[in-house]
Amino acid sequence: MRCNIVQLAGVALATLLFTAPAGAEEQRLALLLSAEDEKRIGREEHPKIVAQFGGVFDDAGIGGWIADMGGRLVAASEMKGERFTFTVLDSPVVNAFALPGGYVYVTRGLLALANTEAEVAGVLAHEIGHITERHTAERVDSAAVANIASVLLGAVTGSQELAQIGQVIGAGALAQYSQSQEHEADLSGVKYMSRVGFNPLAQADFLSSLNREHRLSRRLAGRGGAGPTDNFFASHPNTLERVRRARKAALKKGGRGRYGRGALLRRINGMIWGDSPEHGYIDGRRFSHPKLRFTFEAPAGFKLINQPDAVQAQGPNGASVRFDQASRPRYRRPAAHIEREWAAKARIRALERIEVNGMDAATARTQLKTRNGTLDARLVAIRAADGGLYRFLFLSPPRRTAALARPFRRMTHSFRRLSRREAERLKPLRIRVFSVGPDDTAARLARLMRVPDNHEARFRVLNALPPSAVLRPGDKVKIVTD
Repeated sequence: MRCNIVQLAGVALATLLFTAPAGAEEQRLALLLSAEDEKRIGREEHPKIVAQFGGVFDDAGIGGWIADMGGRLVAASEMKGERFTFTVLDSPVVNAFALPGGYVYVTRGLLALANTEAEVAGVLAHEIGHITERHTAERVDSAAVANIASVLLGAVTGSQELAQIGQVIGAGALAQYSQSQEHEADLSGVKYMSRVGFNPLAQADFLSSLNREHRLSRRLAGRGGAGPTDNFFASHPNTLERVRRARKAALKKGGRGRYGRGALLRRINGMIWGDSPEHGYIDGRRFSHPKLRFTFEAPAGFKLINQPDAVQAQGPNGASVRFDQASRPRYRRPAAHIEREWAAKARIRALERIEVNGMDAATARTQLKTRNGTLDARLVAIRAADGGLYRFLFLSPPRRTAALARPFRRMTHSFRRLSRREAERLKPLRIRVFSVGPDDTAARLARLMRVPDNHEARFRVLNALPPSAVLRPGDKVKIVTD
């Protein structure tokens, strides 16, 4: 969770409003924009994308490396001489995407999963291919439709902030490509990689790693659902088929070239893995923010999800919690903020002032009508010692509201300030490169991983090691540790 930015991502109730329209080829071609239009759209949307995905990753070495690699790939493309902008986003989520006008993005989560420079080049080349093939321009219609839907959502709930949530989901529609578009971008990527000396087989290697990470994360999620790679898979469909096609295309190019495993490992050694200090840390059901110096704990059975501008807690049976910080509130008193600003257009009930660990706070109840039915909502605003207004939005199906009243109250009153010493003790996890010793095995090295569970499975996915792979002395591997 990043401070002092309007929240832009969150409550899942909006998602059912949006589907990307699929039209005939002639309809898509008719929607193509001029080159100047594409540049303008990219220029205007770039700062919004950066804010939505946690900001630019603050590592000049990694940023320069990606920009240099991307520039060489662009020079090998049909848009040689055009200006492209390459950005590494400070997000642990595995993702990559592009905007019209030459804007390409990769997350540090994606860089952590990669095992060779050629794999990273394959991702960049693929996204460049979407731009050179003008796929990004063809999807602008999807984003426009989704933004209209987001306005309707705001009208239903009376919340401008929930409308903003819709706009982010709408932005995601910009990256939803068809299978034929994905295949075209893969072919372009293979071509650009080969021209600059990278082995094009690495493109399929990384797609295979993504698939293994996806299967593991869904298994660990325990609900057959969302994991760290779900956003990538939503916007890059049919990945297993893409692996087969990418390998075939690469072999036609000869399957030769540089991989650059050692070069990649040198680049990412010491890179932050998972949550960053700017966004705060999840430890089980506890969330702590070293910069803003607060902590709270979710109820049992709830899973915390850290986003750039909010923390979500997903619970059983349709219950959820959203925590954020009010951005530039007009009213500083919690009760006034709820009544006149946060829920100004909602019909709130039982507004009352409360105290949370010595801090002035207020709470109220209302209901939200969604396409999934009616949800009970409890709003809590807390004014901390630093003057910031922190907010909990508790959502529950009416049949579950009474049973969740006490757990939600405990979560509210678990919110407290961290001492300076407590905040200083919170440190990020990092990627560390280890040399395999004579007696080391995957199981032994996996025990060094500072992850909550499934140590060996996570170690193997991180290093693209199938179950049958045996480590050799002198091999370099990635470990997640302090």
